[in-house]
Amino acid sequence: MAKDYERLTLSNDFVFGKVMENKELCRRVLETLLQTKIELTEYPVREKNIRLSTEGKPIRLDIYVKDKEDTLYDAEMQNKNGRSLETLSLPKRSRYYQALMDSESLRKGIDYHFLSDSYIIFICTFDLFGQGKYMYTFENTCKENKDLVLNDRTCKLFFNTKAERNSIPKDIRRLFDYIEDGIVRDKLTQDLDEEVEKLRKDEGWWAAYMKTVTWEMDARFEGIEIGRNEGIEIGRLEGGIETLIHTCQEFNATKEKAKEQLIKQFDLSEEAAEEQLLKHWK
Repeated sequence: MAKDYERLTLSNDFVFGKVMENKELCRRVLETLLQTKIELTEYPVREKNIRLSTEGKPIRLDIYVKDKEDTLYDAEMQNKNGRSLETLSLPKRSRYYQALMDSESLRKGIDYHFLSDSYIIFICTFDLFGQGKYMYTFENTCKENKDLVLNDRTCKLFFNTKAERNSIPKDIRRLFDYIEDGIVRDKLTQDLDEEVEKLRKDEGWWAAYMKTVTWEMDARFEGIEIGRNEGIEIGRLEGGIETLIHTCQEFNATKEKAKEQLIKQFDLSEEAAEEQLLKHWK
């Protein structure tokens, strides 16, 4: 696993979150993506946890920060890692993130007028909507009159690092290229690369990475088990099995670990678990 850690790039969500803790780099990345000047008033928070009730599903944001206008930004790095777009559920995830961020930002008794503007930003290393755009911007508009904007001051942005480069502003193109191939092309990507390199050499952050990987994999397995125990259909049985196997691969687990989880979560025999691994392990 240590060798895998040494090969991690900015496209990894853990590395992205850690690098974006650097307030200056975070500001410059956000300014590049949004093509506007931003003045951050506080240090970015990596892996911010928001949970509004003991029964509610918690969220863990890659990076969470506020600017001088009290605008909130959540920035997330997203990779498919063998999962289907349906499994990722990014549109619904953005909806849930928005709801929890709003609920946390507005204290009890405060008027809705003071609800912060917010941006939910997903940097995707794939084309979520399949239309070739480098950026998909979603704001609430009236179905009967597209020119009528709700003006609820929320915005959800999905970036596509695989987009054709001729339609992309140069600074965004260089950032996308760096996310894709790790090659430095300008001052921003050079500074990002230096931060990534520092992270790779920090043994303390290797330990933190291992802890995060273990926590996330266990959480995924627990979710699959809860769904099965409560009779919630995870797509279909086959879809749940495929999700579990891809989760193991995403976190560099061994085939033995995957087989153990298949037997535990889906009551498969050893032979059936091995058959599923042969079918879905890539």
